[in-house]
Amino acid sequence: MKKLIYALIFVIAFGTSYLLLPYFRNIDNPRLRYVYAITDASTSHISIPSDATYYYDAENGINYRIIRASSLDDTTIFTKVMGGIGSATVVGYEFVAGRDYILASDISFLGKALRSTTVGLAVGRVFNGNGYKITNAAITGGNGIFTVNKGKIKNLVIDATCTASGSVITANNEGLIESVVNNANVTASTTASSVNGGLAALNSGTIRDCVNHGDTTGQGGIVGFNLAEGKIENSINNGVVGTSRLYAGGIAGRNEGTITGCENYGDVSGKAPYAGGIAGISIGTVSASENNASVIGESAAGGIAGVFKGLIQDSNNYRLVKATGTSGIAGGIAGRTDSGATAENTTISGCKNNAVVIGNTSNGILGNKSDDKATITDTKNYGRLNGKTELTLKIDAVLAQFKVIILGVVGALLIFAFISMIVDRVKIINNRRREIESVLYGAQ
Repeated sequence: MKKLIYALIFVIAFGTSYLLLPYFRNIDNPRLRYVYAITDASTSHISIPSDATYYYDAENGINYRIIRASSLDDTTIFTKVMGGIGSATVVGYEFVAGRDYILASDISFLGKALRSTTVGLAVGRVFNGNGYKITNAAITGGNGIFTVNKGKIKNLVIDATCTASGSVITANNEGLIESVVNNANVTASTTASSVNGGLAALNSGTIRDCVNHGDTTGQGGIVGFNLAEGKIENSINNGVVGTSRLYAGGIAGRNEGTITGCENYGDVSGKAPYAGGIAGISIGTVSASENNASVIGESAAGGIAGVFKGLIQDSNNYRLVKATGTSGIAGGIAGRTDSGATAENTTISGCKNNAVVIGNTSNGILGNKSDDKATITDTKNYGRLNGKTELTLKIDAVLAQFKVIILGVVGALLIFAFISMIVDRVKIINNRRREIESVLYGAQ
């Protein structure tokens, strides 16, 4: 009996130790995890006792060591970035690299520069904004807060008091950006060949449930270039996208990956040759997305994509699409097909256009539909083309097809009417002459 009791005690002790091991392992892990707080714990979104040493993040299974920094000069949280060799001028701050963060308050940078953490956020690292804001920061350097993100950035708000160049969060997202809201305007990098976007310049990872409210002079409201491995899911752009570079899109400037469940409410304007409500150029997949803002491009403009190859599925356009070039092509869903497009690798399916489409060549669904380089199924156009309904355009087409016959008939009618008028005039003159002769001769 004693052996059985000892065995049960051993099993219970071992099981309890095994279950608690991850907790203690995290606490003792030399890899430091930080909570940043300026205000006291009572104002936090999370409940952190004032004397707490650790905070357990149940969602990510992380025990954070709590650091309450009172200023930007706290070297456990930030690194000062000096300007020039030997210069003592502080030009900005970076988050200390190689650590995890969960915010416990808003962070004000007091108008100072927030520079890119050049080594980025590594695989497995987490930056959890916890719903708090970064305010009054000049996000400089053209690379966002992290030059490269290979970890997870989530639940963060960038306040409208911030400004950014290139992008807000990262130049290159290879990890996850989730539930991030940007309210800051983004200016494009001055390098002519650079790619710029509201949240990220390049994306080969996943961007999910994000919202951009800031205007950008880059190529995309969410990202500049969504690479083949990139996924953008359930994200919204409300900011104006205006650039004179090759392509501009409400969600992505160029898409070679997957865009799903996204919405654009920001005008895509400027002088970009290729402009689309979702993507300026899409040679990947766009599905279950919609455009609710005007799209203006020079060479090709589309409610969903300016130029496309691949798949556009179950997506709708609700606002004006206009190609301003003298030979501009405009389509309610896509402006024109990309080079190399064929009916086998290029498909528009289950889409609707509900707005006016204007261009030198225009169509309710695909601008260059006559080229037969795309398979188009189950689509509807309820918009006007160059301000005319489809019925009016069909009548115009019939008139154009039979214009020689119509002109001949109209000409013959005019000649007949002219001859009839002359004959009637001659009759009137002859009748008048007879009346005069009758009066004169009758009097004799």
